This record gives sequence, structure tokens and C-alpha cells, in this order.
Amino acid sequence: IYETLIKRRATQAKIWHRLSLIALLEGNLNHALDYALGAQQRDPLDPTYILNLAELNRRLGKLTDALHWAQIAVKDFPQDPTAHYNLGSVYLDLQENLHAQNTFIETTRLQPNHGLAWNNLGSVYQRRGLLDEAYEAYAMAVQINPGHAEAQCNKGSILYQRNQLEAARVCTELALQARPSFLEAKNNLKHMIEPAGGAIYLMALASLANGFQNQQRHIAVIELLQSEVQSVSELAEMAQLWHLLGISYYKLNQF
Repeated sequence: IYETLIKRRATQAKIWHRLSLIALLEGNLNHALDYALGAQQRDPLDPTYILNLAELNRRLGKLTDALHWAQIAVKDFPQDPTAHYNLGSVYLDLQENLHAQNTFIETTRLQPNHGLAWNNLGSVYQRRGLLDEAYEAYAMAVQINPGHAEAQCNKGSILYQRNQLEAARVCTELALQARPSFLEAKNNLKHMIEPAGGAIYLMALASLANGFQNQQRHIAVIELLQSEVQSVSELAEMAQLWHLLGISYYKLNQF
């Protein structure tokens, strides 16, 4: 439909932008970038189109182009927190940690409740070995959004380094409650519990899964356990995990 509209209304930037979004939803980043360029060429002053170009180039790993567009966005729209956040994300990918840090600080100044910026600021601090500052940034991110899985997981990793093991485990389990398929959080939880034995880790997963089932979150049970049952060697724990999976599949009519 939009291809036809482009032929009829080739000068309308919003048509090119919408087609870019469709291509993005379909996972075709190269086509999304082509259409985004078409939108920006037809309306060079719209910040949405410039920001889209910066983010698409970043996702494609074209960091020089991403930096170019992100810097234009900040120069043209200095009070837009999204422009600063996108620029900070490019600096983060480029490993330019001090630039990233300053840019995320500016993002949070412009928009104090920008949880993604607080989490990324924490990541930069952690890279630089500033663990206290990293913890405070992660704590701000989860205060803004307790369901921010990455921030909960990152906060847990700092607590683990501080030897606050129970608090670290709580944060990591909160990360899994927010995103049950989160592999990094699963690995961190396993690492935290491993001294007590693999069965304890599986019991922790089973406890989370029981909580999901009580909340009728059956897809969450499947996301949490599906990859684990293939590697379980303890028969009792295997039976329990398969039982929980079976209930969730049944509830979802996938039995």
C-alpha cells in the first residue's frame, strides 16, 4: 500500500517515514534506513526523521553515520532529551565512555525520569570502575521503572560485587520477573546460587514459575523454563519443570 502511495505522493515525507517503520517492524533494517533517508530528504527539519536515521544506522553498526546524524540532532534540537540519549547510545557503542557519560547526564538533566538513560549512565560508570556511581544510576532507573529488567540485573551485579548476596539475588529475580527469557539474568542467578548446587538454582526457577502461574502468566513460565529443561540432569527437578511447563502449555491450549 505504501509503495503505491510513494509513487503517487513521492514528495510526502510522512509516507516515507511510515514505510520505514513498517520495514523496521518486519526486521528489514536496510530497507528501513533507505525509507528513512527518503523521509529526511523531503523534510530535512523534522527531528523525528533525523533521530530515526541516527538510531537505524546505530542498529546496523554504521556508527560513523549514526554519530553524524546524532550530532546533527543535538545541534539542531539541544533541548530534546531523545536527541541526547541517541547520541549517548552511539558513544556507548563506540566505547567513548566519557562522551557517553556526559551525554547521558545531560539526558537525565533534561528528562529526570528517563530510565533508559539512567541505566546506560550506570553502564558507563561501571565500565569506568565507578561502582558507587553505577549503583546509584541503576537504582534511579529501577525507581523510575521497577520492571526495567536490564537495570534490575545490573543493580544485582553491583550488589554481588559488594558481597550483598541476598539483595543481589532479589534484584536478579526481579529482572527475570520482568523478562523471563533474559539470559544474562539467568546466568547471573545461576552464578550466585551455584556454590549451593545446581538443584537450588532449579528450585529458584521453579519458585518463579509458580509465581507466574498464580498470576496466569503462562507465556512467562514457558519463556523462563523452556531453555532450561533441555540441560537438567537431576530427575526430580526435571519432572517438576516439565510439570510446570505442561500446565502452562495446557492453559494456553498448546498441549
